Amino acid sequence: MNLILVGFGGAIGAFLRAWLFIFVPITHPFPISTLLANLVGTFVLSFITFLFIHKYRRMKLFLGTGILGSFTSVSAFSVETIGLFGVNVLYASIYLVVTVVGGVLCAFLGAYFARSFSKEEGVA
Repeated sequence: MNLILVGFGGAIGAFLRAWLFIFVPITHPFPISTLLANLVGTFVLSFITFLFIHKYRRMKLFLGTGILGSFTSVSAFSVETIGLFGVNVLYASIYLVVTVVGGVLCAFLGAYFARSFSKEEGVA
């Protein structure tokens, strides 16, 4: 059952990622679609983790490992960063810093909003 949840979630996440790449086309060497996927995915994962996912193992597998695991991509980030270094060192450096610092910031914001929401709603 756990593998089915991860697989189904992974299919949904892959669809969402493809949808993002269609509607936010790459018009510049800067990989904005991957950046958006990683920052939004980090925020959402942090939010649901600190809100309730730590209590529900199957929900964590479906949402965290499945949907968000296939929606976000460290491998795409890594390859695109290397590619950018070959084209424009400044863009590559900006992409690297914004992704790493922005990802950690999004994780903090997700946790903060989840904890605030939990207190207001009486959850957790």
